[in-house]
Amino acid sequence: MPITSSAKKALRVAQNKKTINDRLRRKLKSLLKKPPKNLSDVISMIDKASKRGIIHKNKANRLKAKLMQNIKTNLAKKSTAQKSEKKVAKKITKPVAKKIVTKKKIIKKSAKNK
Repeated sequence: MPITSSAKKALRVAQNKKTINDRLRRKLKSLLKKPPKNLSDVISMIDKASKRGIIHKNKANRLKAKLMQNIKTNLAKKSTAQKSEKKVAKKITKPVAKKIVTKKKIIKKSAKNK
């Protein structure tokens, strides 16, 4: 236990800083675990943590790079999935459309014959 008043105050200040830093560290971890809705908020949170010394600068850069890479891969997966869905939809709708057209032609031909 601290004896002098300055040591007591230093202990209080250190405890307050620790609680603030722990809160920021927990918030940062939770943001990184789930996919971010707003990328700029996550990046600013990482920058604040590195500025305050909660995480190292290199770790902050590594986290940002990993986050950007995950977003790019997710976008690529979504675009390929959408392209494949469009191809499947085209394959399904084309034969159906041809059948309808041919039935109309048949109906029109039979009406002319009468």
